[in-house]
Amino acid sequence: MLQLNDLIKISKKKNYTAVIIQARSSSVRFPKKIFKKFYGKPYILNIYKNFKKKYELTIIATTNKKTDDKFIDLLKKNHISYYRGSEKNLVKRFYNCSSLIKKKFKIKDFKIIRVCADMPFINPSMSRHSLKLLSINNDYVGYSKKLLDGYNLETFWYSSLKKLSGLKLSKSEKEHISPGFINHNFKIKELSKISNRLEKNISLSLDYKNDYKNLKKLEKIISKKFGDNIYTSYDKMIKIIKENNLINSFRLFKND
Repeated sequence: MLQLNDLIKISKKKNYTAVIIQARSSSVRFPKKIFKKFYGKPYILNIYKNFKKKYELTIIATTNKKTDDKFIDLLKKNHISYYRGSEKNLVKRFYNCSSLIKKKFKIKDFKIIRVCADMPFINPSMSRHSLKLLSINNDYVGYSKKLLDGYNLETFWYSSLKKLSGLKLSKSEKEHISPGFINHNFKIKELSKISNRLEKNISLSLDYKNDYKNLKKLEKIISKKFGDNIYTSYDKMIKIIKENNLINSFRLFKND
């Protein structure tokens, strides 16, 4: 079910981009983390706001499980567009959501930005580079493990996702997006050419309760320096971490 609760207008142009933010309440490692607050509100609202400013066609894709009913109430209250679909088969959730987008707005083919809502500070600052790489005859652009974890996004074409959804996928390939593209002869590229890096691959993802405590400290530093500016770009975040000697304050990034 695709529910458009905000005003979405698609202009008549050749290049369309849809942002699909995956989010759910039933995290095993940190249940109901999606409701945790950053900058005074549940952080999913900040993520949505940041992407919505740049990409009009921004939708949150959650599950059809009853455990996400409260989450849907939050989205409705804030007039946020959403889709409810399969919990276990993420490929199916993304494909069904994007197919409804295609049908609704009569788009032949379009680019999709996949955003994972486990990252409170994620925003579109990495999207332009990723979309540019996608346009150079690629099906899928992934996020390098060498980059700061917490700004991870993936881009791919609707037509490529459609092809992926029609393949016989393993359980792991259904539960994630990247393995299917990597394992099935698609043209892929890695988003990695970024000059500003850290000496350790730390994670700004909210996966555990202890992460929340550390990320709230980071939020406090950002708020003190920039006020209510919730948009912290990739390069700006790297600079903040270096200037405040925070390199050892976070978990090392493990792609699990």
